[in-house]
Amino acid sequence: MQEASYWKLDNHVVLQGDLYQSAFYVIPFMIEIIFSKTQHSRGLAYDLLFEIANGFAVEDESCLYKDMELSLTDACKAAVSDGMCWYLEEVADMTSKYRENALDLIISLEKNQFQLLKN
Repeated sequence: MQEASYWKLDNHVVLQGDLYQSAFYVIPFMIEIIFSKTQHSRGLAYDLLFEIANGFAVEDESCLYKDMELSLTDACKAAVSDGMCWYLEEVADMTSKYRENALDLIISLEKNQFQLLKN
C-alpha cells in the first residue's frame, strides 16, 4: 500500500529527473515524516527527498523560498537542505536502519552545493 502511494505521489512530483511545481510543496511534509521518527514510511520519504534534491526543472519555473524568488530547481534543493539537522541526527544514530538513506541524501546535497557554486 505504501509503495503504491509513493509511486502515485512520485509521478506528480518528479518524473525521470524532471521536477514539477508540486515538488517544492511536498518537501516540508517529507521532512516532517523523518522528524516524526515514524518507521513505516521513513525510507520512502528519504527516497523522494533524494529524487527531488537531484531533479531539475526548466529555468523559467520559479518559487518563492524564504522571501527570495529562486528557480524551482534551486528552491527545491534549498528546501530539502532545511532538514539537514534531522538527516545528520539519523546518520549519528548507529541503530537506525535509515542511516544510509540519510547519508546518501547529505552527500547528494553537498555535491549539489558545489555544482551551484560553479555556475
